[in-house]
Amino acid sequence: MNRVSEALGYMAPRTSWERNVTATRWGKYISDVEQRLILRGHELAAPPARALEIGIGGGRWGRMLSDLGWQITGTDIDAESLTICQERIPDAQCICVEPDSREFPSQSESVRLLLGIEVSEMLECDWFIQEAQRVVEPGGVFVGVFQNRNSLRGLLKNWFPTKGDLNAHAHYKESYAPWRRKMNQHGFQMIEEEGLCWLPFFSRDSESRMIPAAVALEKRLGLRKMAILSPWIVFIAQKAR
Repeated sequence: MNRVSEALGYMAPRTSWERNVTATRWGKYISDVEQRLILRGHELAAPPARALEIGIGGGRWGRMLSDLGWQITGTDIDAESLTICQERIPDAQCICVEPDSREFPSQSESVRLLLGIEVSEMLECDWFIQEAQRVVEPGGVFVGVFQNRNSLRGLLKNWFPTKGDLNAHAHYKESYAPWRRKMNQHGFQMIEEEGLCWLPFFSRDSESRMIPAAVALEKRLGLRKMAILSPWIVFIAQKAR
């Protein structure tokens, strides 16, 4: 764990997403939770084999997993980000896909670890669950992030979309509870779920000094355990053997 705990630190932000979102106070708070559950997913799925990341971007998570021994395949719609990803992970298969693509570039039951981190516009769709069921091997692990419509933040985002955000309609489309049931119906059992982003006052690129206090309050009140009502849920699911 210690060897990879600084996996994000040794990579200077290069993509616009890394510079403007993940490097902010709010972005680091979210990334810390994502990293922790990805590493738990790695431990659950071990030994390392083939990992597939949908929306790999510049490869920050893929690089971390590659350092742990995983063979990385990553998809994205941004060719520029994939170029950076390939530089960071020379042995990875970095595949540029069309925005309307609905098929993962993997053979059936060939993936031991699947990542869907902050790709809610796809992850919440029925086809994504079906493809996850197809490509993940029995006993394989799926780590992802869900944005929950049935939450205070979700309701506010739908009632009052962020001005100028052309992708506002792509977020908080579905409620977590029925989506979770669909996952179960497709052979996935939830192993761990952690809720976050409870306080709705911070934007995705926020540098507010109030964030540490908000995060501490979130933990103290036990809100991270209330996945069904949480705005964001980072989850680990395992496919039946």
